Amino acid sequence: MCFWGNVQNSLLATGTPQQVKDDVKELVDIMGDRLILDGVGGFPDQTKPENLYALREALDECGV
Repeated sequence: MCFWGNVQNSLLATGTPQQVKDDVKELVDIMGDRLILDGVGGFPDQTKPENLYALREALDECGV
């Protein structure tokens, strides 16, 4: 079984990289390593590139 977790579009577009990392780490803590991570409905055009990098870094740091 896998769990689908979402990072809010507003966070990806307006948040800081640290806020994105914190959100991802919270999702991993809740869902574990069977998490499929996505933006809500995909990643919006307004997503800051640094926030996508932060999302990936957080997954690496969590070992997912």
